[in-house]
Amino acid sequence: MPKVQPLHRKLSRIACLLAMVLAIASAAAQDILPIHAKDAAAKRALQAKINLLVRAGKVDEAASAIYLLYPNGPPPGGEMALEYYDVVGNTEKGWKEAFEGLKRLVDAAPEDVSYRMAFARQLARRSATRREGIQMLAEMVKQPDLKQQALGEWRWALSMPDNNALRIERYRDYLKADPGNTSVIDALAIVNREESERQAGKMREIAAAQVAAGHQEDAAASLNKGLQLNPKNAWVRFDLSRLYHAQGDSERGRILMKKGMAAMPGDADMMYASALYIGLADDVESALRLLDKIPATKRSPPMLQLKQQLLDQLRAKQMQKTAVANSPEARVESLSAKARDVADQQLAAGHTEEAIATLAQALQAEPKNPWVRFDLARIYYKRGAKKQGHALMEEGMSVAPGDDDVLYAYALYDSLSDDMENALRLIGKIPVAKRSTAMQRLHKKLTMRLLISHALADARAGKNLAVQEAMVRATADAEDDEELVNMVANAWVELKDPARGIALMRPLVERPSAPMVAQLYYAKLLNRAEKNEELAVLLEKLSASSNLTDGDKAELRYLKSSLASHRADNLRHAGKLDEARVVLEPAMREDARNTDLLHALARVHIAAHESQRASETYRQILQLEPKDVRTRLALLKLMFEEGEQTAARDGMDELLMSISEDDVDVRMAIADGYLAMGDIAAGRKIVEDALNIAPDNNRVLIEAGRVARAEGRTGKAIAYFTRAGANEEIADLESGRAKGYVTAGIENLSKVGGAPGISDLVITEIPVEARIPVGYDGGLAIVQATRVNADAGALSLAGQYDLRQFGKVQALSPNITNKPDQSASGTALLLGYEGDGIRADIGTTPLEFPVHQVVGGVRWSKYTENSGFSFDVSSRTLTSSLLAYAGVRDPVTGEVWGGVRNSGAGVHVARSNGRLNGFVDVGYYWLTGTNVLDNTKLELRTGFDWSFVKKEDMLLTAGLTLTHWAFREDLSHYSFGHGGYYSPQSYVSLALPLRWTGRVAHWSYLLQYSISASETYTKDMPYYPTNAALQNSTNATYTGGISPYDASPPGYALGAALEYQFSSRLFAGGRFMMERSPYYAPDTGFVYLRYMFDDYTSPIPYPPLPVKSYSKY
Repeated sequence: MPKVQPLHRKLSRIACLLAMVLAIASAAAQDILPIHAKDAAAKRALQAKINLLVRAGKVDEAASAIYLLYPNGPPPGGEMALEYYDVVGNTEKGWKEAFEGLKRLVDAAPEDVSYRMAFARQLARRSATRREGIQMLAEMVKQPDLKQQALGEWRWALSMPDNNALRIERYRDYLKADPGNTSVIDALAIVNREESERQAGKMREIAAAQVAAGHQEDAAASLNKGLQLNPKNAWVRFDLSRLYHAQGDSERGRILMKKGMAAMPGDADMMYASALYIGLADDVESALRLLDKIPATKRSPPMLQLKQQLLDQLRAKQMQKTAVANSPEARVESLSAKARDVADQQLAAGHTEEAIATLAQALQAEPKNPWVRFDLARIYYKRGAKKQGHALMEEGMSVAPGDDDVLYAYALYDSLSDDMENALRLIGKIPVAKRSTAMQRLHKKLTMRLLISHALADARAGKNLAVQEAMVRATADAEDDEELVNMVANAWVELKDPARGIALMRPLVERPSAPMVAQLYYAKLLNRAEKNEELAVLLEKLSASSNLTDGDKAELRYLKSSLASHRADNLRHAGKLDEARVVLEPAMREDARNTDLLHALARVHIAAHESQRASETYRQILQLEPKDVRTRLALLKLMFEEGEQTAARDGMDELLMSISEDDVDVRMAIADGYLAMGDIAAGRKIVEDALNIAPDNNRVLIEAGRVARAEGRTGKAIAYFTRAGANEEIADLESGRAKGYVTAGIENLSKVGGAPGISDLVITEIPVEARIPVGYDGGLAIVQATRVNADAGALSLAGQYDLRQFGKVQALSPNITNKPDQSASGTALLLGYEGDGIRADIGTTPLEFPVHQVVGGVRWSKYTENSGFSFDVSSRTLTSSLLAYAGVRDPVTGEVWGGVRNSGAGVHVARSNGRLNGFVDVGYYWLTGTNVLDNTKLELRTGFDWSFVKKEDMLLTAGLTLTHWAFREDLSHYSFGHGGYYSPQSYVSLALPLRWTGRVAHWSYLLQYSISASETYTKDMPYYPTNAALQNSTNATYTGGISPYDASPPGYALGAALEYQFSSRLFAGGRFMMERSPYYAPDTGFVYLRYMFDDYTSPIPYPPLPVKSYSKY
């Protein structure tokens, strides 16, 4: 039996071609490099510059310079190669190059110590590979001649940033090899202390959340645990003492603080915390004495503020004792006002705990003061402890029942958390005649906010009439009040009708005496609605005003930059990148440090595939705002998308470690970044930790909803969003839920040019399908009926050659005089479900076909942004011929055979690395049919593609695909017992596909082309493999053989699809496909309509989405 010949000749030609391309690209690159550094003087100058840049810590600039020094790539080895990789490897983008280059050097010369040292150092630069690098150094330490050098490199590796737990572990490992090293012993002690302080601080945060939830005993247990972890932590001790004090056991708290003083005599923080507690217990003199013991050089501003507050409190007490003061209530109120000022200063300095202590002490001195109480409750609210804030305000109601200011302050607190109904109820308890102007104003604003919130809720529920009624009433209630009219106008924007909002607001600003505040309201409304042209005119007019305050000027600067950003973004979306740059340029000249403009410029760079320039722009922003987390996240996202996934994740980990656990907003932004990178587990962990600290914080609840949404738990996501009042998140979720539709089309496949009535085939399919939303998790029920007409034509009697290879004609040698028509018609039915990660269907082949049967399948899949997996179990029909699809009748006996089913399982695995995508498919199937020999098929397919263009509205890819099939039997013939489907014993194909898809306005499009070469082997087969008697009567066989790739021209396929959106619900499209290869040349045409059950407001999807007939599943 002949063997299958490999594609070595084809592959060798491809390899030669690739080598030529690389050579040409290399030569072209050398032509455009700006510096060749040919003379020695230039090289020495450039080398000196590199050394200076390295010493200055400017690693990216140093790497750029060394690339110029070596324009043809890294030196092949030696000290120059080590220097090159040391400089390049210290940058984010160069780490991988240095890793791979040093690994090659080590592999080529494992005995070279300098290579191994350098490679270990490179590994130590990244947290993901640091352990491996340190292990290499630990092995080298065991060699006496290398020990000191390896220990030095090991100590350098220990200086790399890591979380404390890893640092402690690595310091201890080092000390096993070098136990007397005092610098590492000291460093370990410092890290141990930092870790104990961090853990103790975490216990404080947990305790604060427990107190907010009313679980004081649990909070005491947490603080005791924190004190065990770090007995010297003054603030854990203070929190526990304060908790005892709140429980009525002040003496226990005093003893606890005394123990702290005894453990850390002379410690400034411990004395400060003790003074705070003693002052809280109203022992002002003792607190002052303790503060005086703190050396002047160690007194912080909060300590000085506390001392002043205590002195004021002491004077007030002395004045009250002598009973000579007039209006003592006013004096106490003055002290409360000072305490509020001190607390404001402490908050501005980031000392939240001290501010809480200051306000708590002031509230103890004057429990009826509503504004001290309000300030303290507001701090709790901002920390996410809403319940604690409510409890504090509720306590004020019992301390001063019926007090108008207490009611007003409580209403203000409720307005913070959007509890407009309770806030209005509280204001309603104040008699109208006693309401101040501020109270009346709050009542009016709350009424308007409540009305608008009801309108937005009605809009989400689809109650359009109720929305209109509410907005008419809101408009009437607003009258000519600029602030209220602005609230109503912005509500129209939220209702997706900005024109009405603008029309409502415009008359107020067109008045000759329109105040600046109204005009700025209008400008911000235009900005939100992205009415850029009108906004530009208004901003020019306002900028010319002569009576602008500093606040007005700041607002105008923001609006101008926002306008330029919007315009640039719109041009970027339209692909007009040069025009976007032109728009940004004058705005940046006027406001060069505006980070919004720089962000817009970075987005233009990204759209132009200028990742290096985008990265430089983000770094420029970070120079202006080093702590700007949004920019750091954008930079890491860019790195991730450009394929530096390990570096991006390392950067995320380092960023997270630098953010304190009580900085909730920043940590939630980092969780968002992890979700964008597909690392749901990391995002979930951050959110779970935050929920323990701030369970009622809206930002935390929103992020918890986003995590749940990413995990496919839509119901849970909605619950979180509802708790947070995150209407936009809910609306976005609803807009992204599965949308039901009905679709129908007509498809015609024509495969002629073979044997009429046998291998020729024309199939017309008319599918009608409905997809109906099921539940709220994105699931769709699928119902489809497809009318099918399959026609192979009439058998030809001319020549008899083809006829004798059909059915039992060869064996029975009949005298056929008529030309029987070979066709079949019927209706295929389908019921199915498709949801997140699963698709299941069951149905039939066309019921009126000679052979009809039940088919179906189940597919499980899991996809993330950079990887995917699916497993499919199915039984499907084959449509390669009338015999395989419908089954046919033998023209001699009338016996039916054919109707082949392909049943089995397949696995698909995909991986994406930025622009590069790869996949592997493996499948094994059993093929059975009526009176057809059973068969099996092994299918292997792998390949990759590269995204040359990857934009929001366009994708252009090219790749390479290798396919291998192996059938047990060759049943490609049409005599009785064969199946009429292509089934070589070996098939190898190499294809080069090109695909371009995108959308423009209301159009979406797809163009695709591929060229391929293949090699096949088929074995000899009997004419009648299922009937020995028939076979013995003829003893005829089909002769197999090899069809090498170069024995015939290459095959190709060309396809196009186009879809148009006529309205928010109606879409129409068409598709054409032609394939050409030896003995196979089908053409397919398809037109279709799709009608959505709900308005489709998102951009038209791409590629086009024609209905898929059940035979194509």
